Amino acid sequence: MSELSVIRKSVCNRISDDLEDLVQDVEHFRDDMTDDIVNVANQIRDAVKPFDPYEERAKIDEAIADINDNMEKIVPPVPDFNEILDIIEECAYLQIDTFLYDPIILTNQILYYLKSNAMDVLFGITDLVEMTLSKTIQDLVDLIPRIEISGLEAYQLMRCLSAMCGRTDLASSYRRLHNAFHGLCMNSVGTFEINRWYAKGGLNIVDPIEALHIENMNMSVSTVNGVYRSIETNSKQAIEVFRTVPFRPPIPF
Repeated sequence: MSELSVIRKSVCNRISDDLEDLVQDVEHFRDDMTDDIVNVANQIRDAVKPFDPYEERAKIDEAIADINDNMEKIVPPVPDFNEILDIIEECAYLQIDTFLYDPIILTNQILYYLKSNAMDVLFGITDLVEMTLSKTIQDLVDLIPRIEISGLEAYQLMRCLSAMCGRTDLASSYRRLHNAFHGLCMNSVGTFEINRWYAKGGLNIVDPIEALHIENMNMSVSTVNGVYRSIETNSKQAIEVFRTVPFRPPIPF
């Protein structure tokens, strides 16, 4: 490639800085999650593998039936979100806060707490060990999309730097990204692979008995995931209702 213009060189330098930031984000996430991933592996090894998978499945089926029967206690129905409007009316602080006075923003801000409360109710319904484990996994799974997006953006930037800027020194960035994904039990393009977490816990999908444990685990994870997604769905529906509510500006100081 011929000598880059000043403008192109400046754009390439900015993209290069953005790439480094993204790679570091994924690496930092990997470092922050290391203990959590080890914890998942230890729980699988200690709490799942010793049990008979058929007895385990019967307990999971019973727990899921109990959860389905009590779903309204776990997932707030859409009309319940109207209470947010009353709360804002009652709290002077919320009325003057630049962001939280908006019921749409406040609803998004409490999603984490709604999910946490849902897990508390879940454990009140069933003390199944696998559900505890699946929550640990679900907490991690909920964070994965942000890292998948960062990885996708990093790969796109590397392609730009190669094609547009003539960079030929990107092997280190590719390697760092790949190593971070590997540590997070993701494949080379940043897609989460839950079976690799199971493998860390000593479960082998090829073994028929251990494959049953994995199937049971996936059912537990799917159940908690369904609860989380239901909370998000109801929140989004409530937000759509709030969009029709006249927007009230904050009270000035």
